[in-house]
Amino acid sequence: MSPLFSSHKVQSSYGRKRWILLLAVLVGIGVSYKSLRELHGMVEYEHGGVMDHFHGFEERRGDDGHLDGGGIGGLEGAKEDPMGGAMEEEHKETEHGDTRDEGLREEKKATAIGGEVAGDANTDDTSDGLVGEDEGRAEEKQQRRPERDVDSEDDDAPAISASTSGTTVTTSKKDEENEDQEDQEDQEAEEGEERYKRSKGDADGMEHEEQEKDDDSGVEHDEDQEESKDKDTAGHDDSGENEEESLDCKDIIVKRNTDFWGDPLVWGTENLVDSEDECCKMCAEHKPKKGGPACNVWVYCGVENLCRANYRQCWLKHLTHPDGAMPAAEGPMVGWTTGIMKKPRASVASQHQGEDRTYHIVVSAQGTATHWQSRIHYYWYKKIKKQCEAEGHCDMGDFTRLLHSGKPDDLMDEIPTFVAKELPPEHPHHGYIVLNRPYAFLQWMEKATIKEKYILMGEPDHLWLKPMPNLMDGENPAAFPFFYIEPTSPKYIHITEKFVGKIDTPEQKARLFPIGSSPTLLSVKDMKKIAPIWYNVSLAVHEDDEAAKEWGWVQEMYAFTISMYLAGIKECGLFLDMMAQPPWDSQKGRYYILHYTYGMDYAKNGTFTPGKYGEWRFDKRSYSTTPLPRNLDPPPDGVQNDLVRHLINAFNEATEKIPGWNHYAKTGHVSKLWDGVIEEQ
Repeated sequence: MSPLFSSHKVQSSYGRKRWILLLAVLVGIGVSYKSLRELHGMVEYEHGGVMDHFHGFEERRGDDGHLDGGGIGGLEGAKEDPMGGAMEEEHKETEHGDTRDEGLREEKKATAIGGEVAGDANTDDTSDGLVGEDEGRAEEKQQRRPERDVDSEDDDAPAISASTSGTTVTTSKKDEENEDQEDQEDQEAEEGEERYKRSKGDADGMEHEEQEKDDDSGVEHDEDQEESKDKDTAGHDDSGENEEESLDCKDIIVKRNTDFWGDPLVWGTENLVDSEDECCKMCAEHKPKKGGPACNVWVYCGVENLCRANYRQCWLKHLTHPDGAMPAAEGPMVGWTTGIMKKPRASVASQHQGEDRTYHIVVSAQGTATHWQSRIHYYWYKKIKKQCEAEGHCDMGDFTRLLHSGKPDDLMDEIPTFVAKELPPEHPHHGYIVLNRPYAFLQWMEKATIKEKYILMGEPDHLWLKPMPNLMDGENPAAFPFFYIEPTSPKYIHITEKFVGKIDTPEQKARLFPIGSSPTLLSVKDMKKIAPIWYNVSLAVHEDDEAAKEWGWVQEMYAFTISMYLAGIKECGLFLDMMAQPPWDSQKGRYYILHYTYGMDYAKNGTFTPGKYGEWRFDKRSYSTTPLPRNLDPPPDGVQNDLVRHLINAFNEATEKIPGWNHYAKTGHVSKLWDGVIEEQ
């Protein structure tokens, strides 16, 4: 029995109250201490029984009130979290080790995926629902899912067939036998050092099995607009292996007043140097442990008045996909300099002068919501393509709406359309209509005549902002990275291995890109190779209970990146400027495409109110059953987000130019077709 109550059978009321009061005081002290620690960002995690502080947790404020110490170095340039919405408190509580509160991670990730669902599951009438509704559908789907045939004779790796007659993807017996063991190992890794990757961050952080201070990476999404034009990462070998050894530190990407996340290989608290060059040289000469990742990112704090306690710290790190990483912090109040051990990416124009790099735009669709979205998408495609052609060289080619409902609709004469069949009855989608997409692309590849050598896979809820050149490096695909697509994370790697076999090396992890099928640029040749694999893998993922549950409404995206791996695609350029996602992105000039998958909520005074129903709001889910009307109200004057304002203006322009929209908005039926002619301004 607890000594608090001892063994006395009778206690006085006063005595009980005294003990209760004492307990309350103790709890209150604990809570207050925890709150104070969180207020100052003093988050600690235990490593082998030793409490280690990540560098830069001391809160320091400059004259302007910004945080200016440590890895966060101030919130200048990072005022809006790309997925969480102005999550400044999160910035305070994290550092280069990037270990985060798991509850917050799951809440934010659920929000992000819940919003993204409607974009990536946008081919479904019912896809524009809430996260809870999606989970309910997933449970219902699992109850109805038929058992998967397992006929593999290979005990070491899954067999993937390119047959279009049905799914022949199988999991190996050895993988099934070891599944419990792998789950246990992953759980232990997560409990030791669980990752919380911030929005649009690196999706594939490494586990360092032999390093006590192994922490996880939570990288951020975008690069400076100016630097993204002339100092972007070179090539597509995202593993960082082999390249950095031959690089001179004068030839790499250097970002001053910028701090990057990453898996720490050498901790800066124990590694003080006198210059950026010395830090870079240490990264270049760093010898990875056997089978471990090499240093491909370093960060150095060399501005004493900004760095303070972190002055002269040199952190050596690894990011699986540095191309897809946004800075943890950037701006004049950040004392850190980040180096990425890659040569700056050459401009597209300089790489392919005189070549025909035209790409065909294909947008897959099915359902009421994508009906009106496709019309607006096509309007802006036509307008931006006209602008592109007027500027001279233009890589934007023809357009196809890939309609996978199995039957023509009333837009056949307005938008060039290929009608694809739905999945055959032996492969039910259980309400997950997006499962029709891979099958539709397979049919399109087999039957359509595509004059362009390349294609851009898009979605109806994309708006063109400006002409986009073919971003591919040679024949290597190019895509937008999603922070929540993490096939090699400790949580998901055992699921991924069901479909690709054992993943043992950094090079293998680097080839599992944090992307979905859209937006993605690739050659028609590669798409023909990927399409049958994607079809089979998407069915296999859907029919695997664990994969379908864990990956939910983005399972088709996981299936695509797995299919690229199985097809032998070794490099893929990751371009964060390829697509904006307001309200988390705000600057119009740097992006090519706008994706309006997230709700946008603001108070009347223009204050952004994420997570709260705004006095002014736009959410495409409000128009899931009928098209949006003409003349949507603009955002309040105080709204500082250029992309939100542009989106509403773009809707209003398109609905004004497309004839008969008022009747269309009321009934959902097309009475007049647009002729596709863009009038002179």
